[in-house]
Amino acid sequence: MDRETLDFSTAFFQDFENSPEDFPGDRVDFIDKSDSFTYSQFFRDYLLPNRPCVFSAEFTKDWSSRKFWVTQDGKPNLERLLQEFQGAAPVPVANCDRREYNSHPKELLPFPEFVEYWREFISNGHRSSRGCLYLKDWHLSRAFPEREFYSIPVYFSSDWLNEYWDAVGADDFRFVYMGPKGSWTPFHADVFRSYSWSANVCGRKRWLLYPPGEERFLTDIHGNLPFDLTAPEFRDPRIYPRSGRARAPLEIIQEAGEIVFVPSGWHHQVHNLEDTISINHNWLNGCSVGRMWRFLREELGAVRRELSRWHGPDRHDPLQCQLLLKSCTGIDFPEFYNFLRLLAESRLALLENRECSSWENSPGSATGLGTPQNSQSSVPALETPQNSQGSVPTLGTPQNSQKSVLSLNSQSSVPTLETPQNSQESVPMLETPQNSQSSVPTLGIPQNSQNSVPALEIPQNSQGSVSTLETPQNSQSSVPSLNSQSSVPSQNSQSSVPSQHSRGSVPALGIPDAVFDLQRLAAVLRSFIANREFQRLPAPSPPPPELLRRLEKALDTALLGIPHSRHSRDSQDSQFPEEFGKSRPS
Repeated sequence: MDRETLDFSTAFFQDFENSPEDFPGDRVDFIDKSDSFTYSQFFRDYLLPNRPCVFSAEFTKDWSSRKFWVTQDGKPNLERLLQEFQGAAPVPVANCDRREYNSHPKELLPFPEFVEYWREFISNGHRSSRGCLYLKDWHLSRAFPEREFYSIPVYFSSDWLNEYWDAVGADDFRFVYMGPKGSWTPFHADVFRSYSWSANVCGRKRWLLYPPGEERFLTDIHGNLPFDLTAPEFRDPRIYPRSGRARAPLEIIQEAGEIVFVPSGWHHQVHNLEDTISINHNWLNGCSVGRMWRFLREELGAVRRELSRWHGPDRHDPLQCQLLLKSCTGIDFPEFYNFLRLLAESRLALLENRECSSWENSPGSATGLGTPQNSQSSVPALETPQNSQGSVPTLGTPQNSQKSVLSLNSQSSVPTLETPQNSQESVPMLETPQNSQSSVPTLGIPQNSQNSVPALEIPQNSQGSVSTLETPQNSQSSVPSLNSQSSVPSQNSQSSVPSQHSRGSVPALGIPDAVFDLQRLAAVLRSFIANREFQRLPAPSPPPPELLRRLEKALDTALLGIPHSRHSRDSQDSQFPEEFGKSRPS
């Protein structure tokens, strides 16, 4: 993101605080060229207005899964999958021929049993007495952390959802789906009103999408959303009295290799038109965190109304309401505050105690976060590793840093506080201490490592903010790689922007992105502090007003130090350029 895009987004949220989106009609933007479509263009034209789009197969052509999980004729390579995941734990499988409430019932099956079922299902003309089974929500990256099946395109790398759940070690929202022709997913919106992206490794899908707000016309007489938009009963006005007022859904046919971006709050239903394998992420960032906060308030209101039916108005305990909210949504207000706090701390680590005026957004550069070697501040930056065998960014911090460290164990993603030798302060930062002998987990790789793990630092005598790569010397602990060996779409045509591996979550997009994130975090935190229900709960630590003051102070300093770039490609017209993509009929 450049300064102009930051200014554009700041003005957008001042005037359009999560405003309703325009329905895009019966066409979807199709982004064809991976080497010329920038992150800032995606940010302005799709993230901010919350509009869907499709990325061409060019963006996934180097994924190892597309090379090895697919036969020469484009079908799922069941023999290779069976060989590769023979020892996998039982996988979640849904029966698409049955309904349980508003979903498909699931069971756990051994992976070889599912593959054998799939083979028989195909040979029987896509029929089975067991029904149409669909392997869904398989946490494959978490199950095989040492394997690299794909890389995350830079457009989706600002992933607050997985960054938080990786840090607390509780869960992740990265899934693999495998299913035969005829398998499908019922009508729904993604968790927490998050975004999602879905890439077809092979096969074809049909998507039916409705923008936020349109679902009010799709409920039945009891207020429930439909299970299946294609069922005859959905057209029955006695059951769905307002369905005739709804627009026709936006329809997308997704081909092999293509990626569908589903915006926040868009309800959708998906059908596999062929035997299909797909990789899917739920994620959110500053553009959609306001929708997440509004969603939690609405869900808490529903909990309070339901309790009022049984106990009378205003006779429900706040803690009981939060317990029920978490059981319904997976998160409550105290955890939402921890979510905001952890994300804010990681970005404050990039901005506090730093001379932002030295940062430059040079033309054609991939914006990076830089602190020279021997710096007295441990702000993460991008640097080139000594003796590194690859060119993939890794997590690290300059030598001789005087700050203490927020570090991650390679065996667990729960953050811990660690202080390097000669530390003079205790401010949590991302860092790897030199020659650390402590058993406290740290971020880094040993010198001469054959793996390339992204570090955040700029080399000595660097004249700009171009992202480079480094691994700290003599680090005694290792960390899982945050990248894939496959190529990643560049942020602009002059330089390549590092993307993160499917398990990575540390943003590497630059200072303006950190400033934007803090702006949105501060805006939501102000609303959160003023919320009456939150005020009735035990006060968290640190106190929210104290965290807000830190955010506002860092923003005041950072905004003064980010220059305007008059020569950046991204500072030109914010409209979607014809040269970068095309629209195609649904």
